Amino acid sequence: MKQSFLEQLYQGDYNKDDAYARNKEYHKAINKMVDVSNKLIENLDEAQTETLNEILDVSIDIEAEVANMMFKEGFKIGLVLAAECFLT
Repeated sequence: MKQSFLEQLYQGDYNKDDAYARNKEYHKAINKMVDVSNKLIENLDEAQTETLNEILDVSIDIEAEVANMMFKEGFKIGLVLAAECFLT
């Protein structure tokens, strides 16, 4: 019998990374980013490569923060919609 989402969370069976593993467009974009980055790095000296890596690290931090904010907002919207469904 299939577990409910709450059961999956409780049992530790839910893995959000599974969604990324199945997403072909995500993998295509990642591979393109790696290819473009490697082409760029071939033409950079050590200091420039280090600066590029710092830019990429900051970009990852920004993306993580945006994803966190979007998740929270989406959750809030979902709760408001659910409340409206039960209250109206």
